[in-house]
Amino acid sequence: MLIPNQVQAQNTTVTLSPTADTYLHGGATTTNYGGCTTFEISRYYNRRALLQFDLTSIPADATIVSATLKLTQTASSSTTGTDNIEARMLTNSWTEGSGACTGVSNTVANWNQRVTGQNWATVGGGGDYNSTVYATTSVGTAPGDYTWNLLTMVNAWRSGTTNNGILLKFASEETTYSRSHTFASREHATSAYRPTLTIVYNCTSTPIFTVDSTSTRCQGKETVTYTATPKDGKAITYSMDLNSLWAGNTIDPATGEVTFAANFSGTTTITATSSGGCSATHVVTTKPAVFTPEFDLENQSFRCVGAGTVTYKATAYNAVSTTYSLDEASLNAGNKIDTSNGTVTYVANWMGTSTITATATGCG
Repeated sequence: MLIPNQVQAQNTTVTLSPTADTYLHGGATTTNYGGCTTFEISRYYNRRALLQFDLTSIPADATIVSATLKLTQTASSSTTGTDNIEARMLTNSWTEGSGACTGVSNTVANWNQRVTGQNWATVGGGGDYNSTVYATTSVGTAPGDYTWNLLTMVNAWRSGTTNNGILLKFASEETTYSRSHTFASREHATSAYRPTLTIVYNCTSTPIFTVDSTSTRCQGKETVTYTATPKDGKAITYSMDLNSLWAGNTIDPATGEVTFAANFSGTTTITATSSGGCSATHVVTTKPAVFTPEFDLENQSFRCVGAGTVTYKATAYNAVSTTYSLDEASLNAGNKIDTSNGTVTYVANWMGTSTITATATGCG
């Protein structure tokens, strides 16, 4: 019995990498660090980190369950205790720049400017950010991963607030007490250390396929319709993976009708996407058709009368198994055959014609 696809009832997790990151240095107000493999957050000559993530891959109808920023600390000038680092929402756009770790002067973003020729709203203010502290994390002295819960910030962006990115700063900044933390940036050589924003969401308008999440079929030209049921009154469009399209298969985006090419075999992923951006998939495995068996010997062979055994082996491409049988007259005369391997045992007085049949089982 076919059971409706329940897979999409589960949460979906996506891990995003920054599209830009850098830091601003209060002691080097015209210097850019956009190309640096690390960024610093400090309370001495205050240093603040900027990160930008693209959220357009999250469906419009998705309900965000969690949003977690992860940074990996690689070094710290602090020797004891922890420091509170807070996440704020940037209120102005900015450009990462390409300055190396040594810094490049007069490029953006820097402490004074956000983009070329344009200052931050508060000139020399080290970034424009709102008054809300969306998350605070205590960062210790040991290297390792630290996280910030940005669910409220992400939901604010999705509700219409412009996504200009995140600013990270010490909760209490000053210029006389040296204490800083260094984190891997998106340019870091070790990919596992780079910043990530992990978002868990579910979709209220996810279509549900009327068949199991997977199915199989035999190779051959055929038209099959894979229908999904819409939810929340959303319209559905259907698509197919590129490899299947390149192989000559086609799909009707309005109905989910797939026409398979005669010689196609492999895996096809059919996606039903609601107008709200939520999607479900159905995976079809097309198995290659079994070939007609071919004996290793010619179609006819000869032997002399007398007891003995002969194995007649046949090969069939794409066969799951091959079984053998012997004609009734030969069996009645006392000859026998091993149905698993085609070995015939002849009786001593047998003379005549024997027909050995190899039957291959497989798709089609």
